[in-house]
Amino acid sequence: MRLYRFLLRLYPPKFRALFAEEMVELLRDRLRAERRKSGLRGASRIWWRTLMDLLGSAVKERFESTRLPSRGHPRRSRYRGGNMSQDLRYAWRALVARPAVTAAIVLTLGVGIGANGVIVTIIDTVLYGGFACEDPERIVVVSNRYGTSATSSSPPDFTDRRDQTQLLDAVAAVRSVGMSLSGVGVPEQVRVAPVTASFFEVMRIEGLTVTPPFPHEEAADIERLAVLSGALSQRLFGDKDPSGETVRLDGESYRVVSVLPTRFDFPKDTDLWVPLQFTAEELADDNRGNEYLSVVGRMKAGVAIETARAEMEAIAKRVIESVPDRADFLSTNAWGASVEPFTDALVGDFREQLFLLWAAVTLVLVIVCANVANVLLAVAEGRSVELSMKMALGATRGRLSRQLFAESLLLGLAGAGLAIVLAALCLSTLVRWVPHDLPGLELARLDAGTVAAIIAIAFFTSVLFGILPAWRGSKLVFARRHSKLRQGLVVAEVGVAVVLLVSAGGMLESFRELSGKDTGFHPDERMSFRVSLPRTAYPDRDSRRAFGSEMLGRLRAMPGVDGAASSFRLPLDGETWTATFYPEGFDFGSG
Repeated sequence: MRLYRFLLRLYPPKFRALFAEEMVELLRDRLRAERRKSGLRGASRIWWRTLMDLLGSAVKERFESTRLPSRGHPRRSRYRGGNMSQDLRYAWRALVARPAVTAAIVLTLGVGIGANGVIVTIIDTVLYGGFACEDPERIVVVSNRYGTSATSSSPPDFTDRRDQTQLLDAVAAVRSVGMSLSGVGVPEQVRVAPVTASFFEVMRIEGLTVTPPFPHEEAADIERLAVLSGALSQRLFGDKDPSGETVRLDGESYRVVSVLPTRFDFPKDTDLWVPLQFTAEELADDNRGNEYLSVVGRMKAGVAIETARAEMEAIAKRVIESVPDRADFLSTNAWGASVEPFTDALVGDFREQLFLLWAAVTLVLVIVCANVANVLLAVAEGRSVELSMKMALGATRGRLSRQLFAESLLLGLAGAGLAIVLAALCLSTLVRWVPHDLPGLELARLDAGTVAAIIAIAFFTSVLFGILPAWRGSKLVFARRHSKLRQGLVVAEVGVAVVLLVSAGGMLESFRELSGKDTGFHPDERMSFRVSLPRTAYPDRDSRRAFGSEMLGRLRAMPGVDGAASSFRLPLDGETWTATFYPEGFDFGSG
């Protein structure tokens, strides 16, 4: 709002006296409402429209004010009055007269502003725009907790929370598995998410007009239904509506009932969602150590996450009391419940990393502003004769300041244009080459919100680096004061650069230590792959064991293979899975 108040000085004084306060209050109310509705992207759009309206109407008001002769001064000096359009024309001629300096400043601004625009877009997409759910702040992830570590949940843990909660509108369970897709196009391996019936009630996915009629997870018989991701639907069926079509997963037929929007991606990289069914054995207390489910819930309106967390802890305490055979194990390992916001669970530690990165590029922008201000001060010192002549012809200090600031404004706009081009190239490169560990990173692209953010940063930057040269230049006292001011700017640049250099050195050292950390095994000359066996062809444990034995035998017989082994999980594969193991023949009753 301080920036907006400063930009209102572009209007004539009489106009500001009548309307400035009302305009400030109106903008404040619009920004608050839009931020609650659409987040940072919506607020940026409001800023963009407001600034464009301000510039247009300010020019018009200035033009109208100069057409009316002031009382007692029918013939005003051409330098004493003027309007914003004249200032911009003079600024354009001055910049064209210094092409080398102008090009260097525009290039510097383009890089600094573009980097900030890219980071702002990524933060807005990942933290606020990549979930495609209604009221995502009300969705929570409920996990088992051992001490301070959160893990997945078992089927009976899920049913406890589903049946006993009073603070969550709905609770759902989901897992992620690999399956073979056939029946349409070329057979391929896909990621499938079996989910319980209330999953879509919890998520409330934007753009999903009809809730998929998934059967209850404890039903004896379930119809095999499938919901496709937007990307898979486009790949298999093009623009055709796939509802009613049939696909085969692990040899079994599934009827397609809906398609989810491309923006929705939970669990990450999922291609299909199918019903999840539990058997009586899976829901028994003996299966509590088999923890492979992610549990999500939607809090009722007005419920705080601390209250939901206390309720889940109370449910976990009742579970310990109801299973005496596991009570000692659970109590010893400080077992309980963990509740965290859905957005935090998806983004994880990336939130802090993104804001640290934003702080770094903001410091770079500060260096850019100081550098440009220093250059403009030097240019202003060389233009002392020109400015003195204009003052002698009747130009006021305010008019000279406004003209110098107009040059800064044009430089900022030119830098914004270059920044838009660089941001588009950078975002397309990130989406194409950077691994998509961040949720929604693939959706980051140059759009109206990005352009608005870049232009807003450019306006702020123009004020930041242009205000000092404009103020000092109008005083026409260059020699000693400008020298001290420029020395101060150089000191600030060096100080910020040293901070960035030390931080970068620390990050590189940390990366080097992590890269060279001993993992306990040597990954060189080793490869891994995953195999998903259709249950129709391998329905029981013995058939799957036989397949594994034959596969390992063939691998070991291949030329150049020193050895082969199989495992349910690989070390450091990025996935979390827990289970309780007991020796063969272990008797709970014997302790």
